[in-house]
This record gives sequence, C-alpha cells and structure tokens, in this order.
Amino acid sequence: VRAPGRDRKIRGQFRMFDLEVFQSESIGGEMTVKVGKSEPNMETKTTKLTFTALRGVYGPKQPTEFMKGSALMHLQKFGVLSGKFIDEEGHHWKLGMRRVQE
Repeated sequence: VRAPGRDRKIRGQFRMFDLEVFQSESIGGEMTVKVGKSEPNMETKTTKLTFTALRGVYGPKQPTEFMKGSALMHLQKFGVLSGKFIDEEGHHWKLGMRRVQE
C-alpha cells in the first residue's frame, strides 16, 4: 500500500476465505482475526474490500496503526489485483494484491 505523496510503503498480508478477510493478531501468527469483507463482482471483474481493522508494517517490527476504509480492486490477470484504498481519514492509497498458494 502506498499513499500518493508519501515516501513509505506499507506491506502486509491478509487471508480471504468465504468473502471474509482475516489477519493475524501479531506478525507471523495465525490469520484468525476478521478484519473485513469482500464483495466480488464477476460481471465487471472487480472486488470491493471493506476493512474494519487493517494493519501492515513500514519495516521490520514497525507496525502501523489499524486502518479502516474500503478499496475497489480490478483484476489484472489471474491472482493479481490492483486498485485504490481510501482510509477513514480520506487518504487515497495505491493497493496491489497477489494471490499466494497455500
């Protein structure tokens, strides 16, 4: 995730299962905490993500505060989506996602 005009990238991982989005409570932990939901639209090949407590890291052991907001993601190719995340303060962030095989 990167906000236009900001010099730092935020990285993170989350898991999507049955239209729900999960993250771990701590870095490297099991992804069991629900942090949002997914609403795919197969007709337009877009997915709306709504986050209630998304978290990432700036670097090693530098976690961000929890963020709320929504993102509209567009399918680029199988397993790769890109779009824009708008947080609760109205900041716009570029957001990229890649599917990882478990």
